[in-house]
Amino acid sequence: MEEFLEEDMVAIGWSTLGDLSEADKQEIHNLFEEEYPDDDPRASGLRVGYIDRFVNKMDEGDTVLVPRYGNVYVGEVAGRYEYKGSLSADYAHQRQINWKYNKSAIDGQKAPQKIHKKLYPGTVSHTVQDLDDEKAVETFLKQSAGAEKTRYFELLQDGELYGINKKTIEEAMLTVFQQYYPTMRNAGTRGNAEGDTDLIAEDLPGDLTVRIQIKHYGDDSLGTDPIDQLAKSMDDGDKGIVATVGQISSSTEKYAANSEYEISLVDGWEFTELVFEHRTQFSRSDRRLLGLDSLPQVT
Repeated sequence: MEEFLEEDMVAIGWSTLGDLSEADKQEIHNLFEEEYPDDDPRASGLRVGYIDRFVNKMDEGDTVLVPRYGNVYVGEVAGRYEYKGSLSADYAHQRQINWKYNKSAIDGQKAPQKIHKKLYPGTVSHTVQDLDDEKAVETFLKQSAGAEKTRYFELLQDGELYGINKKTIEEAMLTVFQQYYPTMRNAGTRGNAEGDTDLIAEDLPGDLTVRIQIKHYGDDSLGTDPIDQLAKSMDDGDKGIVATVGQISSSTEKYAANSEYEISLVDGWEFTELVFEHRTQFSRSDRRLLGLDSLPQVT
């Protein structure tokens, strides 16, 4: 699972079958019998079905649920079937995935029984099964991730959340981050050769200074420029945060991790979680600014 998240993909085994890009189910069956002649026929039939679904039935945009230890990781298929090398053994059959919820797992124990049985069959590894009840899956995801939270995030990503826009995002994030750093204020700087800091909290315990750079993105992923801008404004020992309502690519995450300064990243889903973690503590004007009071009712 760590590799799936790190490489933004999912994969299955039986790599010795080779590239199956042009293979239909019957051809997969023939290859499987040649490669694994001693397998039980019933088990072989099941496994051929798993492989065929992964190679031929998955479509871009499909939802993928990957169970692990009672939790479920949720993603969306982002590419065609590929046969490629892997960091781990026997995972050459791959699909690119856009992971949801900031690559965090949701509680799989809340799944309805018919979905739970598919997620946790308990007897066969490498299972690829269809969950044909789309409404049940949608309901499960909303219940697990939080219906209101999910709707808030969707509106935030689409730029349709009342109260938060390019002009107000800095004030909105200041309101949220003050829950963690009460002395945080607007830094009043603009991008220049010395770098850029939007929000700053100084003289924190341990003589810590926290600097935050804010970027408002819609469909585009956060690039590395904001990390460079923030780093130029930091001193040794400062803690930096680059926050956006958009998405953050894995390459940008790696870039931040390799910075000479301690710089964390907050994307749209994590910002949403911070908002809902403190939603009962905000004032009425804060709630209006954050779009909480205008959130459509979700059933």
